[in-house]
Amino acid sequence: MPGRAEPTLTGDDPCRSWSQTSHRAQDRQWLRDKQLLAYQELVSRYAKFTVPISRAHAARGSWDYDWSEWSATLTRASLVAPAAVAAEIDNFVNAINAFLYKVARDPAHDPAHNPLSQEEFARASRAPAQAQAQLVNAIRRSLSKDQKALPSG
Repeated sequence: MPGRAEPTLTGDDPCRSWSQTSHRAQDRQWLRDKQLLAYQELVSRYAKFTVPISRAHAARGSWDYDWSEWSATLTRASLVAPAAVAAEIDNFVNAINAFLYKVARDPAHDPAHNPLSQEEFARASRAPAQAQAQLVNAIRRSLSKDQKALPSG
C-alpha cells in the first residue's frame, strides 16, 4: 500500500517505535509528577515539625510530632529521586538530625524548662535552612536544566 511503511527484517516498525516513545514519555511524566509530590511533601513535613518546636521554645511549652510520617515521606522522596537529589536529601536529613539534637533532644535545652532564645534557635536553624536550599536547587536542576539556582542565603 502506498504511504504505509512496511516493517523490515531489522524490526523497524514505525508504529511500534512511536508507541515505545510515547510510553517512555508517559513514564517520564509519571515519574516527574511523583517526584514533585514527594518533594513538596518533604518540605511541608519539615515545616510541620520545625514550627511547633520553635513555638515551644518561645512559649516555654512542649510539643509532639508523629515521626512515622516524616520517615515515610523521606522514603517516598528517596525512592523517586535521582542520585544527585538523593544525596542532597541525605545532607538535609543530617542537618535536620543535628538541629533536632540541639533544639529537641538535648535534655539541656528542653523547651519547657530551659528553652533556647530566639537567637540560639535561629543559629541552630541555619544549617538545615542551608541544606534545604541546596536540596531545592538540586531538585530544580533535576527537573529542568534551564532552572537557575536559588540563592542559599
